[in-house]
Amino acid sequence: MAEIKKAVNTQKKQTIKNKEVKKASDEAMERLVQVMSDSPSLVKLANTEWAITALKPAVQWEIAKIACEVHKVENAHYGDVLKGFATNLPAVVRVITLALLNDKERIANEYDKVYDTLMWESKPTEWATLLFEILNLQDISFFLQITQVVEMFRQTTLQRKMTMEERR
Repeated sequence: MAEIKKAVNTQKKQTIKNKEVKKASDEAMERLVQVMSDSPSLVKLANTEWAITALKPAVQWEIAKIACEVHKVENAHYGDVLKGFATNLPAVVRVITLALLNDKERIANEYDKVYDTLMWESKPTEWATLLFEILNLQDISFFLQITQVVEMFRQTTLQRKMTMEERR
């Protein structure tokens, strides 16, 4: 029996050694360096230049909540979320505003001003590229996990509400 286990382990090790490791693309490596070093991407929007850095977890959470509001399908994919944003411009501006400010105090103090400026003084054609850039700054697996957690919470709350109504 021990000989069989040893043979299987040896075979597994050889299989692992023989697997070809795919090299990450240069673009993916640049994105990783940008996120890890928190180096900003400079964008011009509504006649103002903004520096967008890696999104803080609270901002990622808020963006995930907005995505759930926009696209209420349980097993949504990244493309589905983008399609949902395409039909909801105020949600796009909310996401962009959160990402541009990316700080608790700035969001508390400047959110309404920046949101209004984007809605009234910028063009929706400028938003698409910026939205894509912002969503790329998020860790996609985290983004999809949070979206699923919020959806699960929504369903649990709805079930509790229905149960309470049934008891009445």
